[in-house]
Formats: sequence, C-alpha cells, structure tokens
Amino acid sequence: MATVTAPPISYRPEQSWRLLGRMLIEQGFLTDEALERALALQRHTQRRLGEILVEQGLVTPAVLAEAIAAQYGVARNEERLVGERQPVERSIVDRIEEQERLLEQMGSRLDVYRERLHAAEGLLSDREQRLAQLEGVLAEEESLIDQLARHEQAIHELQPRVEAQSARLREAEALLAERERRIAELEARLRELVAVPAPEALAPAEPDPTELPRQIAAAANLPFVDLRSFDLDYGVARFFPEELARRHLALPIRLQQGVVIVAMADPRDPAAVEAVARSVARSVRFVVVERGELLRAIARTYL
Repeated sequence: MATVTAPPISYRPEQSWRLLGRMLIEQGFLTDEALERALALQRHTQRRLGEILVEQGLVTPAVLAEAIAAQYGVARNEERLVGERQPVERSIVDRIEEQERLLEQMGSRLDVYRERLHAAEGLLSDREQRLAQLEGVLAEEESLIDQLARHEQAIHELQPRVEAQSARLREAEALLAERERRIAELEARLRELVAVPAPEALAPAEPDPTELPRQIAAAANLPFVDLRSFDLDYGVARFFPEELARRHLALPIRLQQGVVIVAMADPRDPAAVEAVARSVARSVRFVVVERGELLRAIARTYL
C-alpha cells in the first residue's frame, strides 16, 4: 500500500486571524442569512461551525479546508498531484479541528471564569451596599452619642441650679409651715377672745355680719358662701396676684370641674369683675362672701 506524503505546510505569521464565516462570505461561498442560521444552530447544538456548513450543503469540504487554512495562515503546496489533495486536506482539517477543540475548551474555561467573575462582582456589590448601610448606621449612632453627650453636659450644668432651687423650696416649705403655725396660734387666740362672754345687760344685740352680703348676692343673682365653714384651697388662691386681691377684694377659693370659684365682697363693679376674670384666664364663677372673712382669708393666703 502506497504511503501518501502530505505536502509541507508553511505558516505565515504576518497574516492576521479572521472569522471563518466572514471569509466565506467575502469569497462568495456563503450569504449573510445562511451564516446567521448556521450560527444560531451552532449556539443551540454547541457544534463546530464548519461541520454545520458542510452538513447543510452550504460549502464543500474542500472549500472549508481552503478557508480554514487561509484563516490560520497555512500555505498549501498547489504543485502536488491532484490525487494527494484529499489526504493533505484531511490532515489540515484534522489539525485545525484539534485546534478548534482546544479553542472550545479554552472558551468553556473562559465562560466559567466569566461566570465566577460575575458572581464575584455581584458579591462585591452586595458587600459594598452592606458596608454603605453599616456606615449610615454608624453615622446615626455617632450622632446619637453626640446628642447624649450634649444632654449630659446640659444636665451637669443644670445640677447646681436644681440644687439651689431645691434648697429654696425647702426654705419656702419651712417658712410656710411656720406661718401656718402662727396662723393656728392666732386663730386659737381669736377663738379665745370671741369666747369671752360680755355682761348680758351691756351686750347689745350683734347684727348678723352675713346679712348685707346675702342681700348683695340676691341682688346680683349670685350664690352666697360662708367662708367660716368653707374649705378654702390655698393652692389655687396663691396663684392669684396679691395686689389684685387686695384692690378688688377678690380671691380664688377653689377649682371645681375646670371652673375657678372666685369670692368677692361686692361683685357689682363691672371693671373689678373684668380685671379679676382677665387675671384668672380661665372659666370663672363668682360668689359673694362676707367682707371681714374675705380680708382674713386674703391675709392668711399671702402671709
């Protein structure tokens, strides 16, 4: 059996690598539409483009071999006999197919690397977003820490003032207790004086001190209140200015269901009533009381 010797293959590095489909189109063996269909089938089947072109009858094996040889810059010896072309072409095709398989393997590995790179980029993006979120949380915490530090500094600065106010409050409470004690002593002394009986022959009939204020209350269509049996709320009374209380003979005596009860000796003066109501600045209900009892209540309130 005769051995067929393949013609020598020379490489021309100066010739640049070109796409196989584009070369076949330029040489007139293939159309753009046929190439697009073949490429779509290649993407679907993962087969070599040359095999698809030959299988569909778009090019002959000889044309494919010539194009692949030209693609890789392989110069063929045209002076060999025609009978030697087929083994030579088969040798070239085998070598080129081996290179294509290597390229496919490299392409597959490159796709894997690209997928890993894409996954790594996604992970890096997620971590960057998480880092940005953590930086935002850290900034908020630092802001809260700064606010807390300022509040603590303000509390520290206010501490002496609070202590001073507490000391003044204790002094005021002690003074109030002392005044209440004196009032109790004076009231006890007053009761002793009132309890001393006068000779019946010399004691004239004392007029009822509540008669006149009762008449004033009836004329003004207001209720009369006897302060001697009334539990006066000094906490409400002390919020009323002393100067107004003495000028208009008026004094808040109780807060009842959001309404301030104000006692007056004579509420027939519209200017006095208006001044008292404006000073209280709340809903007001006036009552009439006996003048002497009102003066004593004012004295006890502003001791």
